[in-house]
Amino acid sequence: LDSGAYSVELDEAPDPPERSETERLKAIEIIQTFWGASHLSLNYEGLQRHPENTGLVVETYTSATAQFLVDIQNNMVVFMQTNTVSEGISTTSTEPESLKEIVREFILARNPCFERSEAQLELEEGNKGSNYFFRWRSPQPNVDRPWNQPTFIQVGIHEEGTVFSYIDSGICYLESQ
Repeated sequence: LDSGAYSVELDEAPDPPERSETERLKAIEIIQTFWGASHLSLNYEGLQRHPENTGLVVETYTSATAQFLVDIQNNMVVFMQTNTVSEGISTTSTEPESLKEIVREFILARNPCFERSEAQLELEEGNKGSNYFFRWRSPQPNVDRPWNQPTFIQVGIHEEGTVFSYIDSGICYLESQ
C-alpha cells in the first residue's frame, strides 16, 4: 500500500447455494406485497452480499422501475431503490412536517422487527432538496462491519410522499449483536 493508505479485510463465509424456484417465487410474492402491486413483474438476478451489511446474503430482483434485495435468512425485503424518485411507492401526499410519521408507518407495515427494535434506535433526519431521509440507527457500532458501521434502517421519501429508497442493514438481528 502507498504511504497513508489502509486496507480493510472482510472475513466472510462463502455464499450459500442458490435457493429453489419455490423459495424464489415466495420472495417475489413478498416483494409484490412490499411494493403494493401483485402484478409487479420481477427478474431474479442472483445472490450477493447486502451493500450495507456484508454479513447478510441477499437475492437480487429487478423490475422495470426498481431493484430489490431479499434477505435469504428471513425472506424479508431489506433494500429497495427506484430508478427515479417519481417511480416509488406512493403514500399520502403531505407536508414535510408529517413525513417522519408517514415513513414510520411505512416501516411498521413492512418490517415486523422495527416495532420491537425502535426503542434501541436513534433517529437521524436529513434532506437533499425535496428528498427527505429518515434513518433509525443503533447507537452502538457494529465491530463486525468495516468502519464499525452501526445497524440501521433508512427510508428516502420525496416531499410529495413517494418512497423511493428503503435500506434495512439487519435490524432483525440487533438482539444477536
